[in-house]
Amino acid sequence: MAITEVNLWFAAGVLFAVYLATTIVYRLYFHPLAKFPGPTLAAITDYWELYQDFFREEGGHLYLELDKLHEKYGPVVRIRPNEVHVKDSHWMDVLYPGSLERRDRDPLVGTAIGTPYATIGTGPHALHRIRKAAIAPFFSSRSVAEMEEMLQDRASIFCQTLENQISKVLDMRVFFFAWTTDFITGQIFGNSAGVFWDGERAHNYFDIMFDFSGKFPLTKHFPWLVTMGLALPLAAWKILFPSLVPYVSIYKDLLDRAQNACIAHTDKSNVNPKDGKEDIFETILTSDLPPEEKTPKRMANEVFNLLVAGSLTTAKTATYGIFHVLANPDIYERARAELKEAIPDNKSMPSLKTLQKLPVLTAIIKETNRLGCVVTTRFPMISPNKDLQHGETAIPAGSSISMTYCKAGMDPSIFAEPNEFRPDRWIAGEQKPHDYDHYVLPFGRGSRVCIGAHLAYAQLYLLLAYAFRFFDMELYDTTRERDIDIKGGGPLGEPTRSTKGVRVRVKGVVA
Repeated sequence: MAITEVNLWFAAGVLFAVYLATTIVYRLYFHPLAKFPGPTLAAITDYWELYQDFFREEGGHLYLELDKLHEKYGPVVRIRPNEVHVKDSHWMDVLYPGSLERRDRDPLVGTAIGTPYATIGTGPHALHRIRKAAIAPFFSSRSVAEMEEMLQDRASIFCQTLENQISKVLDMRVFFFAWTTDFITGQIFGNSAGVFWDGERAHNYFDIMFDFSGKFPLTKHFPWLVTMGLALPLAAWKILFPSLVPYVSIYKDLLDRAQNACIAHTDKSNVNPKDGKEDIFETILTSDLPPEEKTPKRMANEVFNLLVAGSLTTAKTATYGIFHVLANPDIYERARAELKEAIPDNKSMPSLKTLQKLPVLTAIIKETNRLGCVVTTRFPMISPNKDLQHGETAIPAGSSISMTYCKAGMDPSIFAEPNEFRPDRWIAGEQKPHDYDHYVLPFGRGSRVCIGAHLAYAQLYLLLAYAFRFFDMELYDTTRERDIDIKGGGPLGEPTRSTKGVRVRVKGVVA
C-alpha cells in the first residue's frame, strides 16, 4: 500500500499528540516538582506565564497574581513547569546567599532582557563571578567617590534646567530619566547621549525604553526574536515588527561601538576620550577575562543592560520619591527645613557624605525604596547540587526557585501599614520590631546584588536634596491610584495605561 501525503500528515499528527500527552502526564505526575501545588496550566506549560505577563490586559499580571496564588496554595507555589515561587521574607538569605555558596541563575532571565551574555543574565555561578569582577570596579564605592565632582556638576545642571521650567508642568518620569540617561552614557562612554537638553528626544527615548521593557515576556519565551533582530536589516524590521525597530537600532549601535573599541584597543597610539579614564569597553578589554568574554557581541550585551539599569530604575525611584513627598505636605516641610539648615545657600553645596547623614532625607529614600517596588520581575535561581529546605518541604536540586524582592518590603508582619508612606519608621526613636534594612532589597541580595547600588544612592541623594531644597513644587493632576500604584506592565511594574505620568508644577525657586 502506497504511503500518501495524507498518511504522512496523519502519522505526524499522531506522534505530536502522543508527545504532547506524554509531556503533560510527566509534568503533572512524574516531574520533580509534581508534588508542589499551583495552577494546573502553570505546571503544564511555560506559556501560562506568557499569557499572564503579556496577553492579559495591562500585562505583568503574574506579579499581581502571586499573592492570590500563595493565599490559595501556601508559601511555595509552582508557577512554571520547572519553577516554584516562595513567599517568605525570612527565606531570602537561603535563596540568595553570598558568593561562597553556589547558585546558578535561570537562563530565561538573560533571554527575557534580550542580553543572555550580560552579567545579570549569566547562568553559571563561576562565570557570573568573573564577569561581575571585571566591571564591578567601574561602579564601586571608591569609583563613585571619585566621580562626586561630576555628580555635583550634573546635579547643578539639573537645578538650572528646573529654573527654566517655572510655572510649567513636567512629567518627572521623563525629566529624571533624561538626566540619568545622560549621566550613565557619559560615565560609560565618555560623552552623554544629550537627551536632557532635548525634551522631544527625551520623551521619545523614554517611550522606546519602557515600550521595550514591556516586550520582555515575548523575548523571554521567544529568544529567537532578538537573534533574528540582529541578523535582519532595519528595513526588514520596519515591515515585520516596527515597534521593535528603536530597540534593534540601539543595540546595533552598541555593537558598532564595541567593535570599534576592539579595534581601538589594538592601536597603542589611541588616546582615550576620557582624558585617561577608561570607558566601559576599555575596562572589559583590559580586564582578566578570557578572550571569549571580550567579543563585541558579549560587550554590547553587557553595556545595553547597564544602560537600562542605570537609567530607568533610578529615574523611577526618584519619581516615586517626588510624588510621595509632595503628596504628604508635612513630610515635604520637614525635608525642606532639614535641607535649609544643611544647605544655607547655593554657593557651597554639601558633600554626599553630609547629605547621607541627614535623617529625614535618608528616611525618605529608604521608604521610597521600600514602597516603590521598582523591580517587580522575578530572578529565579537554581541550586544545582543540593535540595533547598523550606520548613519541612525540600525543593529539589536543579529546580528554578524564585522570590520577588519587593514583596519583603510590603510584608505586613514586618512593616506596619505597608501601603502607607511613613518615613518616620526609619528614624531613630521609633520602635522597630525587625531590622528593616534587611528586608528592603531594591538592588537584590547576595552574590547577585546589583553593582550599581552605590551610584544609584548617590544620584538619589543629590536629585532629591536639590529638588526639595531649591524648588517649590506641587503635584499636578496626579493620583496614586492612576499614576503610581502598580497595575501591570513589564518587569519594572507600571500603573494603569491611562496614566498621564507623574506631573509636577514648578511654582518657583527657593532662596
